[in-house]
Amino acid sequence: MDQQMWTTLAGLASLVLVLLGYLGAMKRDLIAAIGKVEYRLDTKIDGARTELKTDIAALDTKIDGARTELKTDIAALDTKIDGARTELKTDIAALDTKTDGMRTELRNEIAASHIDLKTDIGKVEDRLTAIESRTYDISTRLPPAPASTSR
Repeated sequence: MDQQMWTTLAGLASLVLVLLGYLGAMKRDLIAAIGKVEYRLDTKIDGARTELKTDIAALDTKIDGARTELKTDIAALDTKIDGARTELKTDIAALDTKTDGMRTELRNEIAASHIDLKTDIGKVEDRLTAIESRTYDISTRLPPAPASTSR
């Protein structure tokens, strides 16, 4: 091996060392850039998490408010329903009382009509009896009927 070859090998070796140094520097710069991007992404992720937590807390507050409002509305409806039930029970009781009164009144009217009817029937029977006795009296005063001729 001659000196020129050694010089060429030394040049190639130094080129390889320069390239390795350059690759090492690029790797270091790349790792630093990745670290910066990772830091920015972590910051953005942390910000998004914080924002999401805030949004979730706001939604929880709205949901709790809606639940409270719904419970209040349900309680108001329950009160109205209970009032309506009480009113219906009162109305039904009043109608029952009115119906019972009407039944009693009708029974009394029927009984009175029954008594009047019995009285009227008694009067009719008395008149019939009087008419029958008059008819009997008239029939006894009439001359005998002519005898019928048979053929």
